[in-house]
Amino acid sequence: MDKPVRMIMSSEVRTVAPDEEVESVAVMMTEHRIRHVPVLQDGALAGIVSIGDVVKSRIGRARAGPRRVVQVHRRPLGHACGNLRASHRVAHRAGHAQGGGGEQR
Repeated sequence: MDKPVRMIMSSEVRTVAPDEEVESVAVMMTEHRIRHVPVLQDGALAGIVSIGDVVKSRIGRARAGPRRVVQVHRRPLGHACGNLRASHRVAHRAGHAQGGGGEQR
């Protein structure tokens, strides 16, 4: 290990600004196969974003997302199921009227 760091470091450093969208940073990290990105503000190092930071951000969004979807769809889905039950009763009665017992195979 007697090499200087310049022999192993990345010389093409990609950076982001603090207000960069997480999704665009994720795309850049994936496309260029990099795991850490310096965050520069006014030319000075403000921090570093790691692939772990991006993953944690996505997990947080994924956990929040389904709850909102369930809440939004709960009422319309219940209404749609009621319509399905009503149409099944109509089909069942029609089958009995034809002497078929109401089941279709």
